[in-house]
Amino acid sequence: MALAIFLFNTVNIIVKDQADAYPIGQILFFRNLFGLVPAFIIMFLRREKGLFKIHKPGLHLKRALFGTIGLLGIFLSLKLLVLAEAAAIFFTTSLFMTVLSPLLLKETVGLHRWIAVLIGFGAILWMKPPTNLLQIGAAIALAGSFFDALNMIFSRKLSHYEQSSTIHFYFTLLSAAFVTPLLFVDPGLNESWFGMVCGWKEMTWTFVAFMAVLGIGGSVAQFCITQANRHAQPSVIAPIIYTGIVWAIIFDFAIWGVAPTMKLMGGGGLVIISGLYIIWRERSVARQS
Repeated sequence: MALAIFLFNTVNIIVKDQADAYPIGQILFFRNLFGLVPAFIIMFLRREKGLFKIHKPGLHLKRALFGTIGLLGIFLSLKLLVLAEAAAIFFTTSLFMTVLSPLLLKETVGLHRWIAVLIGFGAILWMKPPTNLLQIGAAIALAGSFFDALNMIFSRKLSHYEQSSTIHFYFTLLSAAFVTPLLFVDPGLNESWFGMVCGWKEMTWTFVAFMAVLGIGGSVAQFCITQANRHAQPSVIAPIIYTGIVWAIIFDFAIWGVAPTMKLMGGGGLVIISGLYIIWRERSVARQS
């Protein structure tokens, strides 16, 4: 899990760097295209019958749609925000999962966890008040985290019917298909939202190389998460996710010379504490039951 979080934060550097020159849709398309390579290799090496057969096509489509929207939001927010600020907001995925669980998974969420959710979202509003363009970036990051939470929930549903490698392969394939129409949309002005997301720009070999690292690195990171969940309980490995803020702060300072603010440290810390409390509370309730 620690390796996966490091890889995800490393490839986020590529997204942030290339988003100034290329549309987000084009970046995500090639991320998925190159991500299919390790996803296919993993399926091939397992040599198990029926890995390419799917039992719940509707769930696959929903997961891929929500996950693609989530990635578009996450990638776009990386363009608009400081890396560490975006990383802190992405941690709200676990809070959104808590909110959505009663509706989609029929899970019971107690008062303690609802309070933790409110504290977490309050910390985001304190860290990024609605005052300027960066607030728009924060709103996009929140939207990306919301759809990523939907992605996680439908992944959990699919895990009852499909192998993890099958789920990952078809997500990458379907996500590439969903994002393909964006490549043919006339973006208009480059400064517009359409210009940031849609369209196609002539590629350099450097861009292709970066996309290969982005796709393969992201796919390997996803495989590491799958392996981590196989060898340890979610309550054990979930706290390691929050090491991502450490890498984001290091990369911000080392690459862009941006030092963390007190609001970032305080707000991000509250979001992390809220998430950790939810994990601890879920584990305690599970033990009691």
